[in-house]
Amino acid sequence: MTYTKEQALKAYEWLMDNHKWVIGGLRLDAVVKVNPKTRKIDDYPSKNTLIEYWLETGSCDHEVGYNTHDPSLDCGGASFEEALVKLARGVKRNYGKRSKLCGEKNCKEDFCHWKHY
Repeated sequence: MTYTKEQALKAYEWLMDNHKWVIGGLRLDAVVKVNPKTRKIDDYPSKNTLIEYWLETGSCDHEVGYNTHDPSLDCGGASFEEALVKLARGVKRNYGKRSKLCGEKNCKEDFCHWKHY
């Protein structure tokens, strides 16, 4: 599926308004060539012809002081726009429409320092 820059911007703005911690921990994991049939890296390089953008992120961990990796949010797409829209959908599915500023499910801090990134 093809996503427009406007759709990606809408997904980004939704994440910033509702789950700011996602953007703070977001990283472009890789730009890779994958097998278009499986959407995975094949052992035979000649079968890897589709370029994908892979993203990963996770909620903050107050004990270690940085965002951790949440594998359930790993996603990718044929464009950065597609990957970002998929990330927003995954966050909504796993964390709901809104979450605490830091993303930590048990955070009891009203003024969490994670809101500042």
